[in-house]
Amino acid sequence: MSQQNIEGLEIQQAEQLPYTLTTMTQNKYEFNLDEEITVPSYYRNLIEVLNNATEQDLVVLNINSDGGMLDSAISIIDALRNTRATTLAWISGSAYSAASLIALSCQNIEVGEFASMMCHNSQYGTGGYTTDIKDRALFEHKMTSKIMNSVYRHFLSQEEIDAILANKTIWLHSEEIVERVEKMQEVLAKEFEAELEAFQKEQEDDIEGAYIKPKKKKILPS
Repeated sequence: MSQQNIEGLEIQQAEQLPYTLTTMTQNKYEFNLDEEITVPSYYRNLIEVLNNATEQDLVVLNINSDGGMLDSAISIIDALRNTRATTLAWISGSAYSAASLIALSCQNIEVGEFASMMCHNSQYGTGGYTTDIKDRALFEHKMTSKIMNSVYRHFLSQEEIDAILANKTIWLHSEEIVERVEKMQEVLAKEFEAELEAFQKEQEDDIEGAYIKPKKKKILPS
């Protein structure tokens, strides 16, 4: 090969577009919620994974549960809302009561052909003085109302949520769940876009407000 050809080859190699290679590792965690939602301590591993996960991680909840303890559901919901991971609820069978709250708190929801969901008011038992029982009932109703209005928002209508709090039970089959989830995610996406635009506008206003036009100095006669 001549010197000219060698030089031409070197130029050709030098003109190639450079690139960078980044190796990304994704962890996938799967948890089966296929029994009664029991005491909060049982879900320490799930909550720890959600709290320590990164943006590259995926946490899948396989749900087929008749529900259970609201206290445990609240702990899981809080972790789902604050995790950096992508979360997916796969409803293969029943998502009743507390299990429905957990499912709807995931970022992504997939529904099996024969899945079903049941939403109803919380139930509990207590004992003690009459005044204590009354105060506890009022407190529980207020807390349940807050949770359901937060989680079921855009999935159920406000009239349906109010009906549940008045002890009505709502049953949904798979097609109804899918339809409602799609509408809920559309509304939440629009709300997010509106909040992002408002935040950006606020940042722009803050930057403009921070700039103060300098005043001209007065030159005093000598």
